Amino acid sequence: MQGDADMRPGTGPIGLDFDNTIICYDSVLANLGIEYGFLPSGFTEAKIAVRNAVRALEDGERKWQRLQAAAYGQQIDRATPFPGFWDFLALCHERAMPLVVISHKTRYAAADPGGVDLRQAALGWMRHQGLFDNGRSPLTEDQVHFADSRTEKVGMVRRLGCRCFVDDLEEVFNDPDYPRDVPAVLFTGGAPAPAGPWRGVGHWREVADAVIGR
Repeated sequence: MQGDADMRPGTGPIGLDFDNTIICYDSVLANLGIEYGFLPSGFTEAKIAVRNAVRALEDGERKWQRLQAAAYGQQIDRATPFPGFWDFLALCHERAMPLVVISHKTRYAAADPGGVDLRQAALGWMRHQGLFDNGRSPLTEDQVHFADSRTEKVGMVRRLGCRCFVDDLEEVFNDPDYPRDVPAVLFTGGAPAPAGPWRGVGHWREVADAVIGR
């Protein structure tokens, strides 16, 4: 596990993932699962529990992909930022800390290849949430980058000179091409963090403590 001293104070931007790091789909996926008849009424658990329950159904993988396509596309406006993200953004704005968002997101979902443009849906959500409001956020639209593959994503982390990178997926940090000189912050959304070559954090205030300090 990496400690605070490993969060280098360089001048490069703090790199952030988008899906399940900035944006929380837990309630959207649970509610869509109920609406589609995949989950029982009153189901309120988080994304992993939704995924496991839906995948256990007959033709479960296809149903899970259908849920994800809806949540990441047409229904994305029902999602919210993770608790504490706005406080983190405000602190970055106050400290003039540069940010970049690097998201592994194809333009269309495999389950809905002719449907909603997922990249435009994500940008629209960010605009709607005010993430590009320069009065309270240091983030601009041209600082949001989309990759077609994980390999392209980790290449962007290096190319954009990130001082550290925050992501919810262990696979990103375990990728053999991930730049080892860029400190890794694994965002768990409150779940216990597994051991690995990263700093595990459960809440955005912990991200702020790790990469900015107080």
